[in-house]
Amino acid sequence: MTKEQSWVEQAESTVITKGSDREQVEMSGLVVFTVNSQQYAIAVEHIKEVIHTPPITPLPQSPDLLGVCNVRGTVIAVMDMYQKITKKDAESLDGFILILENEDLKVGVLVDQIPESTQVESQKINTSAAALKSLDNDERFITGVVRTDERFIFLIDPFLLIN
Repeated sequence: MTKEQSWVEQAESTVITKGSDREQVEMSGLVVFTVNSQQYAIAVEHIKEVIHTPPITPLPQSPDLLGVCNVRGTVIAVMDMYQKITKKDAESLDGFILILENEDLKVGVLVDQIPESTQVESQKINTSAAALKSLDNDERFITGVVRTDERFIFLIDPFLLIN
């Protein structure tokens, strides 16, 4: 990793050479975090940066948001990933904010542990699992399941979660 590359850039989707037959395997970069003892992941291309949680100012009449914070002069709305997934309020505002960005939106998501970045083979992301088809409408933000040797990771589309 060069000085100019962040860990997010380093983990972005790449194509690598695998094995002696030089088979091309597409890899997907994921940022993995834990909520209520279950692991979830967001594709790294959605994450602009990860920061320690700054002071959050509550936003009246906004039950889906914890509030807003100042990130280097930019006001960012912050939502609580724990609350969105478990429907319970977070026990603490300590932790980290994942700054998510697409062409329409920039928002922060509170997570309580330092997220890890990992690479998985894109073909190992199961988007057709029967369990995904049985999700309630308010759980449709889960878009895939990744099975590793020791765990299951639920892939989240953060912009479906926000909407």
